[in-house]
Amino acid sequence: MERVPVGEVWGVGRRITARLESMSITTALQLAEADPATLQNQFSVVLERTARELNSIPCLPWEDAPQPKKQIMCSRSFGQPLSQLKDLEEAVA
Repeated sequence: MERVPVGEVWGVGRRITARLESMSITTALQLAEADPATLQNQFSVVLERTARELNSIPCLPWEDAPQPKKQIMCSRSFGQPLSQLKDLEEAVA
């Protein structure tokens, strides 16, 4: 990590890179060693979590399978209002 520029870390863009470099944080290792509370206050909770992840501290739970979605789908693919049940049954079949 000492050879990886801080700008190469996922989630660290050009603006954040410039701000980190002004704080003398130029490598991924220096980002990992930075104080998490300072990162959260100066930047965001996302950068703080990134630094924790660089230290092998998981911040988001790993999900093997996502939960099934619970939603109702609304589709307007008929092009015109249907008035006959037969037309709807043909489209759904």
